[in-house]
Amino acid sequence: MDNFWLYLLLLIPGVLVVWFIRARMIKRNFRERLFFGIQPLEEDEPPEISLSSGDYGLEGVDRAIFFLSKFLSTPIGYIVLFALGAFIGFLLKLIFGFEKFNTLLLAALIGVLLFSMVNIFINRSKRKRSQRIRYELPNALQSIVAVMESGLAFESALQHVVRESGVSHPLYFDLQVMMDAMQQGRRRNDALKLWATRANERTVTDVVAAMIQADQTGAALGSVLRHHATSQLKEIEAELLKKAERIPIYMIFPMMFCILPPIMIVAVGPSAIRIVRMFQAIMSKA
Repeated sequence: MDNFWLYLLLLIPGVLVVWFIRARMIKRNFRERLFFGIQPLEEDEPPEISLSSGDYGLEGVDRAIFFLSKFLSTPIGYIVLFALGAFIGFLLKLIFGFEKFNTLLLAALIGVLLFSMVNIFINRSKRKRSQRIRYELPNALQSIVAVMESGLAFESALQHVVRESGVSHPLYFDLQVMMDAMQQGRRRNDALKLWATRANERTVTDVVAAMIQADQTGAALGSVLRHHATSQLKEIEAELLKKAERIPIYMIFPMMFCILPPIMIVAVGPSAIRIVRMFQAIMSKA
């Protein structure tokens, strides 16, 4: 009976992976047939690139993290990841032979551990990206305002700032995607909404909403951007001050267990040794 569960545990990951790949292929082929059946493309005309897709322009690790997080957001991703961890647990049991652990228990533990580690890694990457965008957004807004005050329009100022800053930063990368959307014929408000959707950050959403409102009401765009840059800098300063106030609390346990014991050993150790030797000498004479 135990062998049956082991074979079933080995079979589940392979079946799920094959089923997922087949479903993706069927879905993609259906979309291609539907698209070409309604609107056929010319031979030399490339298909339109979807700027709304989150993987647009991503390369390397960022692209892998995007697809991995997208896959793990589905129930099939949860099952496949847990089954992969269970398979690794079975291999560890088979190779090293942990006699104290049951096979199913070890497989379940490794599955839960792998699932938790991957989710922690993905969530940490998302938080780091959001933090980088939030900290860099005031600088970008101030740079755009400075260029606009020299006489350039918003689009030209944005292009200049992105060109000088480079697209390695996630904020400027999303701004580059927004400029590509405007160059492909989208209106400014639609491109701004695309930027807010891709960034998925509260501060960016606030800036986009203010820019759209300024465009509709005829307010000065430079003043709106300057106001948001100043307010966000104040928020970041308050956040950093709050973190600085917590440093003494975080230092209590390292000081108690790592710093104070060596100090006590160095300061009290020689005196304690002398006192012990003195008492030993007195007791020996007595």
